[in-house]
Amino acid sequence: MLEQKTNISLNNSKDLLNRFRYILLLLIYKFSYDFVYVNVISKLYFYQNFKSETNLFKYFLLTLFFLFTLYPISRLLSKNQFIGVVMLLFSLLYFIPGLSYLAFNNIEIPYIIYYLSFWLLMLGISFIKFDFYFRPIKPNHAKCFLYTLTLIAISLILIVSWKYTGFRIHFNMLDVYGLRAEERLMQFSVLAQYLLPIFASVIPIFVIYNMVKKNWILVFSLILIQILHFSIGGNKAYIFSLTVAILTYFFFNLKRIYLFIWGFIGLNFMLYIESILRHGNTTIAAFVHYRVQLIPNQISYYIYDFMQSHELLYLKESILTYVGYSSPYSKPFFFIIGKIYYKDDFTQANTGTTGDAYAQFGMLSLLLYPLLTIFVFKLLTILGKKIDERIVFFIMFLYVFNLLNGGFFTVLLTNGFLLTLFVVYLFSSIESKKSTK
Repeated sequence: MLEQKTNISLNNSKDLLNRFRYILLLLIYKFSYDFVYVNVISKLYFYQNFKSETNLFKYFLLTLFFLFTLYPISRLLSKNQFIGVVMLLFSLLYFIPGLSYLAFNNIEIPYIIYYLSFWLLMLGISFIKFDFYFRPIKPNHAKCFLYTLTLIAISLILIVSWKYTGFRIHFNMLDVYGLRAEERLMQFSVLAQYLLPIFASVIPIFVIYNMVKKNWILVFSLILIQILHFSIGGNKAYIFSLTVAILTYFFFNLKRIYLFIWGFIGLNFMLYIESILRHGNTTIAAFVHYRVQLIPNQISYYIYDFMQSHELLYLKESILTYVGYSSPYSKPFFFIIGKIYYKDDFTQANTGTTGDAYAQFGMLSLLLYPLLTIFVFKLLTILGKKIDERIVFFIMFLYVFNLLNGGFFTVLLTNGFLLTLFVVYLFSSIESKKSTK
């Protein structure tokens, strides 16, 4: 009995220590992000309306809200729950940078309330238990489905690459605008238009899965296919996702997820040092802080601002198009945002998470989108119980990233999240044979 009490006490102490570590690291990340935003990013991107207007009272209230979120996030993470990883990713990539954007720019109070409510609802729903049982199919059938999907993906990309680019391989990530201009002129079939973005997400998942299985010939083949895919239209996200898949295989460990926070803290410090060495310029900010973290936050606010005097979409540019509904606008909505706020007819100012949700239902989106977002990730964790944690983490990272830049239903269908859930089900069905032995 004494030994049992001692073990419980040790576990509680370890749990408290883990929580304290996560809280401390997130605090360092938040304040270091504020520092580089004010001292580097706002100066470098002032022309893009990333300002540094100090309002101490607003900053204090937003910081107070952030402190309130730390305990539930740390509680999820200390228990090694994957849904905690999802909330951590959303916080690191979107919500914490969003606090800097809200604090140092002239943002309307109703939008701030909407934004913080969205975050808080997602966090609260993360604690709700969803329990489903999915009966696995026969492992041989699952393998057949999996190999068929892989073959279709490889064949389609090879055909498109051969037909339109002559198997062109392009490695320069900084020189992609010519490729994008060429892609706009390519007359893809309807099927290819629909499947190519889906396979861009699914192929890196096949890569990390086959790395875990040590199927190295297939791994290198799939890497080449993804490079060919990137070379068609120069979409940097294709190479980015492939790189993350490989790094995840070698370095990810759920019990050491705190190192992931250290990585983002390191990026803030490296950004500041780079800006000193390059007299205010920084490549890190251009690729991470500006493009990945702050632009989606800015577009989300622009959508809110636009919708104060225009009609909401109510999914008429999304899933309702399949049943005959049409957009209330003469051209795609996100091009309108690009034209008005970025003064560019060709800028597709698309974003996800809070922005796309508000475009659909306004404030009422709070009743639906936080729940749907957490639900699909909970579904992923249930389906992925039997597979390697590195695969599950990569899929979570991939689709959190996609949800920052695309609408929920677009990510679910066009970006392949729905297909990915089926793929994970196939992975688990294959592994079920081992678990029953």
